[in-house]
Amino acid sequence: MGEVVWGHDNATEPNIRDLTLWSGTGAVSGSGDDEIVTIEVGQEMVSETWQLGIFEAVIDYDYYQSGSGPVPTIEYKTADTEVNCEAVGSFTTYDGTSFTCLGWVIIRVANE
Repeated sequence: MGEVVWGHDNATEPNIRDLTLWSGTGAVSGSGDDEIVTIEVGQEMVSETWQLGIFEAVIDYDYYQSGSGPVPTIEYKTADTEVNCEAVGSFTTYDGTSFTCLGWVIIRVANE
């Protein structure tokens, strides 16, 4: 727990996950350290549910590679259990600073 990196397999972070585990109307391309998510206007991608831990969480994007196009809308759901996290009705818009993770998290990126 504590941090997770999607799309960068050779990172030194303890929890490395592939972007192919995300779902939605966008596309995942590349492999290993070169995975990227592409979201056209009206598309979205949603992460798998992940046990992150209880603390102030920060979402970084375009960390290992520069993105292109408009900055996506980034949202999250968080709850104390996996089931509760998946049951949360709506996403909360990420303010770009931090959010209080209650234990489990789902991330959504969209080009709206």
